[in-house]
Amino acid sequence: MCGGVGDSDTAVLFTDFLRKMFTHIPVSGYNENNLYTLCRCKYREEMAMALPKYYELYMPLMEVLKDGEEHTKREIKSVIADRLHLSTEDMKEKLASGKQTVYDNRIGWAGTYLKKAGLIAAPRRACLQITDEGKRLLGSGVMITDRLLVEKYPDFVLFKYGKRRLAAVDVQTMSDAQE
Repeated sequence: MCGGVGDSDTAVLFTDFLRKMFTHIPVSGYNENNLYTLCRCKYREEMAMALPKYYELYMPLMEVLKDGEEHTKREIKSVIADRLHLSTEDMKEKLASGKQTVYDNRIGWAGTYLKKAGLIAAPRRACLQITDEGKRLLGSGVMITDRLLVEKYPDFVLFKYGKRRLAAVDVQTMSDAQE
């Protein structure tokens, strides 16, 4: 994991480090996977990295929207790219189809999944806004992952897995691509 969280002394030191790094996020209640994701997100902010996966864009997208105002998708993409120090080359990388950039595609899927969970809304074309539920979840300090969306938001499960699989989705055995 991120820095070898394991023994209690290391965990205390690591928790203190995280409190300093993430003063706006309560650290208690996080498990190693959450902490690992937090480390990766912070590292991406500090260093130019390869494009994040769609699920790694949930938190940055929610952070841009946390003020409750409407934001254009263009603005959101620009702010996230700046915060994550994405290179121009990364931003221009195209999907195999050549019709869309990988970054636009991943931001699009992150937005779609957050909308389906009811955490953000699209009040106008090409604009996004955080919902009350999104504010509540973001304020709780819980890391937003696919697993969390499956556990708490049935509309997300219905969209991602379909009606036939809705009853079959078992959170305990679900393969989580983020781990």
